[in-house]
Amino acid sequence: AEYMGIYDIIRPIRDPEHPYTLEQLQVLQPEFVTTQEIDGKYFVIIEFKPLATNYKFAGQLGLAIRMRIEQELEYSEDIKLDIQLREGSHKFKVQIDRQLNDKERVCAAKENGKLASELKRLIL
Repeated sequence: AEYMGIYDIIRPIRDPEHPYTLEQLQVLQPEFVTTQEIDGKYFVIIEFKPLATNYKFAGQLGLAIRMRIEQELEYSEDIKLDIQLREGSHKFKVQIDRQLNDKERVCAAKENGKLASELKRLIL
């Protein structure tokens, strides 16, 4: 089931290289967001499709998506957020997906001053 609320939160995120939103570039599309409720917990899967299979900012885009959702929703243990590249959309899908869903790596990225300020620029 699609949950438009989540999509509406992330669609205005901007691309680091182009003056467009991820929605305008079709990096994000409503059908890339799926949610499921199981025993009062929400499982949210967000897929995104970078502009090229070697796109160097794919990890940054995924982090921006995660940060935007965590900012907007009171992030709680009731929500399991999984952010991943669409199948076949990037040559380093497995490694990037792992980074985007590893709590310690995400925390380290948020604490990296330069990266954190760049991510804030994309999600404002």
